[in-house]
Amino acid sequence: MQFASLYVGDLHPDVAEATLIEVFNTVGKVASCRVCRDTATGRSLGYGYVNYHKNSDAERALQQLNYMQIKGRTCRIMWSQRDPNLRRDSASNIFVKNLDLSVDSKALHDTFSLFGNILSCKVSVNNKGKSKGYGFVHFEAEEAAQLAIEHVNGMMIGSSIVYVGPFIKREKTEPEDVEDYTNLYVKHIPQTWDEATLRKLFSEYGEVTSLVIPESSVDKRFALVSFKDSNSARAAVESLHDKDGNLQQGEKGQQLAAHHLYVQRAQSRAERQAALQEERIRRRMAAEKEIVDCQEEATPVATRICVQNLGEDMTPNRLKELFEPHGTVTNVSLRTNETSGKCHGVGFVDFATADQAATAARKVHLKVVEGTPLYVSVDDKVSKPPKESSVRGRREPARSRNNHSR
Repeated sequence: MQFASLYVGDLHPDVAEATLIEVFNTVGKVASCRVCRDTATGRSLGYGYVNYHKNSDAERALQQLNYMQIKGRTCRIMWSQRDPNLRRDSASNIFVKNLDLSVDSKALHDTFSLFGNILSCKVSVNNKGKSKGYGFVHFEAEEAAQLAIEHVNGMMIGSSIVYVGPFIKREKTEPEDVEDYTNLYVKHIPQTWDEATLRKLFSEYGEVTSLVIPESSVDKRFALVSFKDSNSARAAVESLHDKDGNLQQGEKGQQLAAHHLYVQRAQSRAERQAALQEERIRRRMAAEKEIVDCQEEATPVATRICVQNLGEDMTPNRLKELFEPHGTVTNVSLRTNETSGKCHGVGFVDFATADQAATAARKVHLKVVEGTPLYVSVDDKVSKPPKESSVRGRREPARSRNNHSR
């Protein structure tokens, strides 16, 4: 079955699948959704995917819900682009800086939508949600990006004159031949070592032209060492990097151990940032690869599961019968159409224990019922959603449940 898929970014950490379903069901029936999570911690990665049966529903969601606030944070919606080459295409991507701090992502989108279809638009913000004064606009066509640069660069937006230019991807570059270097970066230096100690150590491998331990490195000490020639620098790396043992006699005859020094070629700031970005991308891709469904592998703590893609003829009793083989069902509820009273595609099943809920989610997820696969995940919300038809089991807990404030 072909779905119309949307990417939803900049999500609040507390937003789960149940919240996305409620928000996106307002414009059309949601087929399925997923909030991507870190496989180690179970925390939200801040983005997810929403699938619709109809392309028209997805288009309506993109038009009506983009930049709306969910749990106090403005979300960003775009078509889910599976082709990584298209996502990384920088020719149709522009960079905007010197933005007025009152300009948000929606205002930026409204400004640049005059020049062509926008795939993604974002104003970068700090951890308090305040603008950093710059943003990015990714157009569908390169021609639209060029038009935007020509017409908006140097213009006033709000109270600031903005700069608009092509987005220049920060590539991983080597400013010098990796075999021909003279500058070294050294860390894991013992607190008792000073510059004289390090100079004596490194001078064994050649003439040291410069050596400094920055004063700012009190907590995490490091040093920058420069040799006159590259042969000496390479010899120092080969001999000292991650090596243990007694290196020399210090003052008063004490032994100075290597303490597994880190000794490597000094990288430029651009190289370090590129390496960090590459590592972030690698971790993100690894996390996505590990997610096979909405059910987390971590120890379950919720006793409720969310069931999506139900047929309109589904009833609470039939839903209960479907899940009773997997544990003690204490409550079953369905979201229903206010006019017809029929199932609106989503249901919730409460179990006596979290383990039962997790087991049921794993076993029933993707099971075909009435010709359609069900999407089942553990719901991290414990209160009962409003406006539902429900049937309670015989072992319902005595404690009361408050309605969702969704």
